[in-house]
Amino acid sequence: MNLGIVGAGMIVKDFLSFTHELPEIKLEAIVARNIENLKNLQSIYNIKEIFTDLDECLSNPSIDTIYAVSYTHLRAHETKA
Repeated sequence: MNLGIVGAGMIVKDFLSFTHELPEIKLEAIVARNIENLKNLQSIYNIKEIFTDLDECLSNPSIDTIYAVSYTHLRAHETKA
């Protein structure tokens, strides 16, 4: 599974903490607003790409699954996208 993640909060960090135990998951990209937080997560968890724009992330052809874990009021829009 080539995974893109939307959000970079506590739930995502908990999820990332065990993804190394799941060899079928490849961390392709993560998108969130805070670029410094994204850079930190990228370096810790070996995430290929980081984005601050959802549409740019979704246009990545290597992603086949999205895990949307952002603020509740944003999820409907992100899921539709």
